[in-house]
Amino acid sequence: MSRSRVRWLLAAAVILASAGCSKRRPAPAKAAARPVARPAARPESPTAPQWLAEAPAPAPAVEEAQPPANSVPMLLAAPAAPEPDLVDSAWADAKVDQFATYRGTGGTTITYKVIAVSDATITVRVAWAAGEAKTSREMSFPRKVPAGQSLLSVPRSAEWTEETLTVAGKVVPCRVTTWRKMVGPRLVSTTMWLSDRVPGRLVRTARQHGDAALEVTMDLTDFGPWAVPAQPDAPTNPGRRAREGL
Repeated sequence: MSRSRVRWLLAAAVILASAGCSKRRPAPAKAAARPVARPAARPESPTAPQWLAEAPAPAPAVEEAQPPANSVPMLLAAPAAPEPDLVDSAWADAKVDQFATYRGTGGTTITYKVIAVSDATITVRVAWAAGEAKTSREMSFPRKVPAGQSLLSVPRSAEWTEETLTVAGKVVPCRVTTWRKMVGPRLVSTTMWLSDRVPGRLVRTARQHGDAALEVTMDLTDFGPWAVPAQPDAPTNPGRRAREGL
């Protein structure tokens, strides 16, 4: 081979090598390694007490039953009031068909007649008459009342005396009681005559307003059948009055 041809082949080889190097892709540069964040060192906590470290886990809480919102705890509930002592009322001894007739103010006539009795109540028909006008209704009275609470509204502080009246030809021994109270600017005095011989015990009522004359407001005109008291009349016996609620 001639020297010129060798030179030509070497030149061609150099050209081909240069062309191959220009087409080769450069290797990608390695990415810079990012620094890894490390958690900051926590300060060491003080050593827990031995009793706490060894304590067992607490038991789960048990929900207690709650009372209704409107209920009252037993410890806060008001104690039951004691039962009052019961005594005979003014109608306790009344019998069926007994009656009492009164003359009221203005010519009014009032008649109480017993129509039924039971262990607890006395039923009375009350009839009013004023001229030709008449009306009636039934009323029930308890046989027993709490001590000191009379159906006749007699206060316990009332004064008591004795007096005998004659009604429809019958002699009626009475207990007479008087009390006073202020009604507005005037002093009102009330007096009642009571007897165990009369159903309902009322014989007469009268009132006095200030310095005015005593006015009879109800006056017994007839009654019957004749009632025989279970005990002799004792007008001024405080124990008897207490038992009757008077």
